[in-house]
Amino acid sequence: MPPVHTRPKTWRAKAGIGGVAAIFLSAMGYLAVAHPLATALGMLLLTLCVKNATEREKHKRWALARSRTGESICQFARSFNARATDTWVIRAVYEETQAVLVHDGARVPLRASDRLVDIGIDADELDMHLAPRIAARACRSLDNTASNPFFGKVKTLSDLVMFFDAQPTRAAELCR
Repeated sequence: MPPVHTRPKTWRAKAGIGGVAAIFLSAMGYLAVAHPLATALGMLLLTLCVKNATEREKHKRWALARSRTGESICQFARSFNARATDTWVIRAVYEETQAVLVHDGARVPLRASDRLVDIGIDADELDMHLAPRIAARACRSLDNTASNPFFGKVKTLSDLVMFFDAQPTRAAELCR
């Protein structure tokens, strides 16, 4: 199985600057000139709110990691029937999901029953980033996903494993 590849973040990704953020920053620049005091107070309030939410999320993730001390991919894999489920799919789902979730050094051991929403993975993250990486590592195709019996029903990591296990494998020469 190919290793987990983590791409270095671009300066835009590190700064969190996208199209909407650029428009927001332009508007803030205009307001800073037109209404400097109100803009400064608004920015201070926004900064405090974001910092508070970030700290709460960080503490929640660390608490979850502490509550699962000693768990690893072994417990995750034992949640599945290894004779009926492709172990490459199990490993790819675990490792790629964990790579997405590493924040502030908190590596949270995953469980098959973890709901994607609860661990911070939304539908866009799943569709745009996580699913293609899992498919590539597990050598599964993302063609005809609508015919998959788990299509639209992925709520937990177990569902994600079952979804990819039901997808057809790709030709071996495409998997290297």
